[in-house]
Amino acid sequence: MRAAAGPLRVRMVANGREHGRLGLSVGLKAAGSAVARNRIRRQVRESFRRHQHRLAGLDIVVSVPRINAGPKRGVRRALPKLWGAVARARTSGGTATKGR
Repeated sequence: MRAAAGPLRVRMVANGREHGRLGLSVGLKAAGSAVARNRIRRQVRESFRRHQHRLAGLDIVVSVPRINAGPKRGVRRALPKLWGAVARARTSGGTATKGR
């Protein structure tokens, strides 16, 4: 299953466990410096931690191919929308996109 929100793209699959797992891929074009890429990773991890009760039983890979606006604003605004899109895709069993 796939979902998207703003600059974030997600692929997910049921993992048969009680908890969700997160994988991250932040491309060089998403943010030029390692500091900026690590900031994006920290933001996604923290948001996942706060929403993991909604994401139980899923393996989720979040990719950030590129961000046109500032990395902080684009990712922070997209994260709540992303987890909502993941929940919608999970219940519908298909693809959900928002904010594209």
